[in-house]
Amino acid sequence: MTANAMFVVEDGIVVFSDGAAYDETGTVRQIHDKQLIRVDIDTVITCSSSGSGLSLLNLAMSSDAPRGFDDVADQMPGWSREVHAMMMAAFPERGETENWAMYLCGGWSERAQAWKAFFIITMPGSLLGMQCEAHTPVPLVSYTKPAASAEALEKVGLPTDLRALTGPIDPHDLGLRLMMALRHTEQTEIHGPGSRSGYIVGGFLQHTHLRRGRAETRIAYRWPDEIGRPIDPSGDPPFTIEYGTAPASAMEAAE
Repeated sequence: MTANAMFVVEDGIVVFSDGAAYDETGTVRQIHDKQLIRVDIDTVITCSSSGSGLSLLNLAMSSDAPRGFDDVADQMPGWSREVHAMMMAAFPERGETENWAMYLCGGWSERAQAWKAFFIITMPGSLLGMQCEAHTPVPLVSYTKPAASAEALEKVGLPTDLRALTGPIDPHDLGLRLMMALRHTEQTEIHGPGSRSGYIVGGFLQHTHLRRGRAETRIAYRWPDEIGRPIDPSGDPPFTIEYGTAPASAMEAAE
């Protein structure tokens, strides 16, 4: 499981993801980015998977050469099936329910003349407590996964019920706070159904703003997680919001 967030804003797509991959025991096995940024086709994708989901998607996409986000949206159901088949071939011992990937995809739609986003998952969402079908795009405007605890939300200055947020919301601020809350939220079944509990946000926090023909991406935070050890936020420094070069955007609160 990966913590990630995506927001559709008036001037693009805002994305957050962490940078740690871990095994079934919660031990960090790799520090790496989890975003596929394609400025040439005004598209950004972030992934949560049982392993290699983004690399396998990139491989599937390379043979079809999408020319824009609309191509990505049209072909994603087929690519998600290819990814699942490659996972099953590489890790047959895991079985159907433990080989999975979920993608958040955002970009500029020429058909709609607007920024659009969706998520898609390679297995029935019911297996992850979600109401969606496998290989079926689900439109999104604002999406974060998984859920943060009430205690962690309060710690970063957010209401325990995010529906209480009102007025124009800065997605850059909100995303940073949500990801920091997730850093301090212990999750159940961190590597799919039946796996152990633990912390899942580690390595670093990547923050990206995709706009027409360009993208700004930065590492907002780095954490002292080590390969070979579980993620442990207990020694983190006090939480602060540091924007650096983060651009300004706004979105309306959901009604």
